[in-house]
Amino acid sequence: MSCTDVQTIQPGDGSKTQFSFDFPYIFKSEIHVYFWNATTKEWDEKLTTDGTYPWQVTDANPTIVEFTSTAPPAPAVPTVPGESAVDNVRIRRITQIDDIRALFNPGSAIRSDDLNRNFEQLRYAIQESGCQDVPDEVYNFLEDYYWDRFDNTIYQADTWRSDDATIATTAALDQRFQDEVNDTFTKAELAAASDVMPDDDVAVPTTGAVKDFVDHVIETDILVDGTGLNKTGSGGQVTLGISADSVDFDRIKDADKVQLADQVADYTLAGGDDKIFTASAAIRRFENYVQNTAPTPTDGVGKGRVWVDVDDDLTLSVWNGSAWVGITSGGTFTNQPKVVYVDATSGDDANDGHRISRPKATIKAAVNQVNADATYGDGSVIIVAAGVYQEAAPIQITKKNVSIIGQALRSCIVHPTQATETNTLFELNSGSYIANLTLTGMKASGTRGAAGSLYTDATHGLPPTQGWNFAFYSGAEIFKSPYIQNCTNFSDSEIDNTNLNAITPAGGGGGDTDSAPTGGGLLVDGSTVASTSPLRSMVCDSYTHVGLDGPGIFVTNNGYVQATSSYAFFNHFHIACINGGQANLAASTSDFGRFSLIADGRSPSAVFTSNVDLAAADNDITFNINEPVAAAGWHGDATRPQDNMLVEVNGVTYPVLSAVARVDSEGGNGWTVTISRPDPNDASSNLGLNGAVADDAAVSFYLRSMIASSGHTMEYVGSGTNYSALPENGGVPIDANQVKELNDGKIWSAITDHKGKFSLGGFFVVDQQTGSFSVNAGAFQVDLSTLNVDLSGNAQLGAPLDMNGNQLTDSVGDLKLNATGDINVQTNKITNVVDPTADQDAATKKYVDDQDATKLSLSGGTMTGDIVFNSGQTIDGYIVQTSATGSAALPSGTELERDGSPSAGYIRFNTDVTQFEGYNGTSWASVGGGATGGGSDTWAVEHDNTITTSYTITSGKNVISAGPLTVNSGAVVTVPSGSTWVIV
Repeated sequence: MSCTDVQTIQPGDGSKTQFSFDFPYIFKSEIHVYFWNATTKEWDEKLTTDGTYPWQVTDANPTIVEFTSTAPPAPAVPTVPGESAVDNVRIRRITQIDDIRALFNPGSAIRSDDLNRNFEQLRYAIQESGCQDVPDEVYNFLEDYYWDRFDNTIYQADTWRSDDATIATTAALDQRFQDEVNDTFTKAELAAASDVMPDDDVAVPTTGAVKDFVDHVIETDILVDGTGLNKTGSGGQVTLGISADSVDFDRIKDADKVQLADQVADYTLAGGDDKIFTASAAIRRFENYVQNTAPTPTDGVGKGRVWVDVDDDLTLSVWNGSAWVGITSGGTFTNQPKVVYVDATSGDDANDGHRISRPKATIKAAVNQVNADATYGDGSVIIVAAGVYQEAAPIQITKKNVSIIGQALRSCIVHPTQATETNTLFELNSGSYIANLTLTGMKASGTRGAAGSLYTDATHGLPPTQGWNFAFYSGAEIFKSPYIQNCTNFSDSEIDNTNLNAITPAGGGGGDTDSAPTGGGLLVDGSTVASTSPLRSMVCDSYTHVGLDGPGIFVTNNGYVQATSSYAFFNHFHIACINGGQANLAASTSDFGRFSLIADGRSPSAVFTSNVDLAAADNDITFNINEPVAAAGWHGDATRPQDNMLVEVNGVTYPVLSAVARVDSEGGNGWTVTISRPDPNDASSNLGLNGAVADDAAVSFYLRSMIASSGHTMEYVGSGTNYSALPENGGVPIDANQVKELNDGKIWSAITDHKGKFSLGGFFVVDQQTGSFSVNAGAFQVDLSTLNVDLSGNAQLGAPLDMNGNQLTDSVGDLKLNATGDINVQTNKITNVVDPTADQDAATKKYVDDQDATKLSLSGGTMTGDIVFNSGQTIDGYIVQTSATGSAALPSGTELERDGSPSAGYIRFNTDVTQFEGYNGTSWASVGGGATGGGSDTWAVEHDNTITTSYTITSGKNVISAGPLTVNSGAVVTVPSGSTWVIV
């Protein structure tokens, strides 16, 4: 591979400013320019911003380096004799490989362009590796330890330097020293003189002669005695040694020995470099013991000696000079491959953390190590020591059943870096377990409900950038729900992650009276996990949310959360479920904040669809469907309609109560679906379908956004998202903010508020302050057939009406029944009724019989005397007359008051025209009267001047009318043959 693939070297001339190159590159920042330094013999790099020689590569000329100020000079004249000139401008490519150009995540698409760019980046780097300069480490070593021909050489014309880092040329030596032939005593001359050096000041021995003379002296003039030493000499070196088995112990002075008696006499004998221990003394002083009984004797045992009791307890004891003191039991620290210890104070991420004595420093490093462990990663436990941990979010758990457990909730504090504070701190996987941590410093930004938000509702929603403590790891398959236990979410917009004071934080502490949208606790997004995941749920217990205007738990896209002992303070909301998200909450508290529980809407798309199988009528509470078809958003194994769903048919949405399997008309697995549409005036009555549905009408089923909360305490909900919400600071709760059901979302709740008011679903309320309870109109129907009153007079449902000797009375002793229907006592009797005194009083049979005894029987009988009617009294069906010779009162009224279905012969007085009229079987007509006039005159016949109703003149009769006469549209007057109609 040629260096021309990665660089070009050209000479400057002092005027040339453009230097072309023909090798390819990726980024202009990877082009580097160097000038040759003739003095240091090195290439000096010139930056694009160099003060004298700035340069650039432009988009217009991408293969030309252009110097924009001073042109590069011509090559310098070499300073070393015989050295040739070197082209002085080098242009070189150095491809950056710290970051690969395209990063592929699990499950992401792989594009050929991305692969080609990665391979191109690697190919360039490989080309450059084949054309490397001397590495800096090697260059520095050569410069420090090897001869530099220029800098470390004295030439003939140079000033002489006397040091050990310089050599001289022969010409320089000739210049400085005497004649080497006549004034030099050589090795050969020394050998010829039998290694005798001339003793004069005339000749200078060569270094070889000096070496040979010194070797001779050393080898011949050093002698040894017979005390066990031996000597060998060769090449000017003498080796003195002690022959094997040649020196006795008695050669050592007794004063220089520490013997057993000395050690027993004084176990604290001070050590020194002029004494040695005998074997017995050394054993007594320094021996460590491994046995199951206490060592004896102990005289002379040195302080600090160790005895390991090999019994089951493996006790380790230390001799303190007078007794064996036990210091630990149970054996050594063992390597725990499935446990990783983390300690922010004493840890180091270079440690493996498998021993408590070698912890890691960060949780993220521990998690990354677990993720990379193919053998022990699944099921690992990470133990977090007390401390403050600043982590780069997200911490992604890719292994299953990984536990992260802090030593103490309020002492193990985890917060993000400022650059990652709007991410998710922990991304959980199947079986993840997090316990005993305080999570703080998560942030949010943007306008609530703005585009890009997970919840785009300007009032109840979230900002588009929202940080969380916990969420699913993207693409995870959840076989066991992640579990958060005994953790605290502490978030406030004023917390400073660059200078976190965990004891007295900048924001969110007690008394903080301002707030803004901030980090949230738990995000359960069912769309984050893999489409093949059998679960989309999380579980939490004793998870507290102190988030000043931040969300607590948010469930969306068919996610599910089960929470117990969940506590929220000052949150924007405690729990919100949208897009088919569902939550189960027990034994929990919402204090202050803006909202507590929000259920909004349904799953974004139908989970399965079907069509109506046989038409259903208006108000039917059931209808049949054919076998449902699962949609892409449904991840269950069955397509049975359930009571956590909504069904839409004919554009109307209903809650599903139940479904019963049936064989549909096409032979498939159909269902009979029961829906709910309560009568607002009688909640026990189901109104059913709001309009008939036709056969084969489209049916869609959705997961309902829903929360079930039992034993929920709500204190001052709606009063605010900071400490100004406290009652002593003027906070006022808004009861309507406790439960928000939006767009068919549903919340099943049992709530007790700060005033002791207990409510079930909002329709049943017990007010402990007033000692009363109330039920919404239409929500409570009493069936008297199942009402019983016990001996104390208390009403009980579930048994036939039995007053048990008691009475139903009001405050004045009356029984009042306010009912619109009949009172049916079936085969029973009403007894003890007093005789009536008013018109509406009930009467007993005896009273009626007594009264009837004085009356004429309806079956006939003899009556003497006249029947006298008082004024205004009549008998239905009979006309009242004044006397036998007087007059009778005919029925009278307007034309609109005529009988609806009269019979021929009916007669009445028409008050509109003040005439008698009779019905002839076809129409009403005037009766008698004829002409009228003033007084007794009868000269005028009056009639209407507008005909509004069709009429046929009787055949053979003539009619005369006075005009003008108007015949209304639609009215027809028929003049039959033989009749005449004259208008005058």
